[in-house]
Amino acid sequence: MDTSCATAEAMCRGDIEYLVASAFESSATDNLNIQRSFSRRLIDLLNDPSCQEITVAQIHAKLVTMANQPATQLDYTPVYVTRKEKPSITLNLLDRSTEEAIDIRKTDGLADGKALIHVSLRGKTNARDVEQWKSWLKSAVPVAVADAKAEAAFNSNSFHCLITMPIAVWDMLKGDEAYKFVAFVGSNNLLCPS
Repeated sequence: MDTSCATAEAMCRGDIEYLVASAFESSATDNLNIQRSFSRRLIDLLNDPSCQEITVAQIHAKLVTMANQPATQLDYTPVYVTRKEKPSITLNLLDRSTEEAIDIRKTDGLADGKALIHVSLRGKTNARDVEQWKSWLKSAVPVAVADAKAEAAFNSNSFHCLITMPIAVWDMLKGDEAYKFVAFVGSNNLLCPS
């Protein structure tokens, strides 16, 4: 949809996947530029030869990345709502097979920006626990989310951690009080080199 969609309405329907322009950034007096519209960027993306097979979640990741770059800026940040308990829809050319869902790594989807989330857990932890958790993230997580990274960890009345992950992975997470979205980012923590 290239109109300002009410995302709350979209979230009420768990069996439909949405990719829309966001409603909370619009005003009645906006002078829209067709070259920065959601539809223009979506058409350009779908015409890109490297996107012959792509999921709606991956399209969202690419559009969010484009939205923040001066050359491909968008008037409104796209909003994605996943279907409950179902994988993202895969789009491909009509003459190609649709038997297998595309792997995020296969199309370099991990380079399409990241979502920064805040994870809050009950109780306190120590540096050793954090290191074990980081090791687990690197070794035991499925390939599609292997680019998830613990960026920072803090103790207060509970344990708080900032994690970056591919936008396509964030799009697939089910809602939970233990984590919250912070921002779309284009890098890991710049203050703590890996």
